Amino acid sequence: MADDAPPIPLLASWAWCYQCASIVGVERLLSVDEILVELRASRWNFDDWGKGMWKCTCSIVEREPVSRSFHRGVLKAMLAWRRSRKSSARCLRCGATEFNLVGPKGTVSHPGCGGNVLLEIDAIWTGICLGYRAYDSEGNRDGWYGYDDGRLRYYESDELFERMIKAQGW
Repeated sequence: MADDAPPIPLLASWAWCYQCASIVGVERLLSVDEILVELRASRWNFDDWGKGMWKCTCSIVEREPVSRSFHRGVLKAMLAWRRSRKSSARCLRCGATEFNLVGPKGTVSHPGCGGNVLLEIDAIWTGICLGYRAYDSEGNRDGWYGYDDGRLRYYESDELFERMIKAQGW
């Protein structure tokens, strides 16, 4: 990956993964049309800037403000990636492609007994994120992104990422 290329955000949903036998995060693959809609809208919706309409890039925006040109660059990179993506969405834990998405009311059917599992998240997350798991263009684990000297950098292996964390005193 080129140093100047923006990382493409990974959008995720909750699902029951058959291989993990639990509720896990899975990739949510936007369609080419969904990305095009946002790319077109980014040209003229000035009043909505920063009000949550930018769903495609929300997971990589660490702080405001993010420039419109950066946002559009990420969307263009997403569009090129999505057009070339061949595989289905994957489980972010094990990489499997067979799962049931959690429905809009937070339920998913349990494959073992036919009942429903209700997903309720009731927590406040605090602390500092040391890095983000990176995935290749087909959804396979592929290193890490982490902040080093205030800049987001790519680390191709767990070992390199761990060394960076230790060098920063974590």
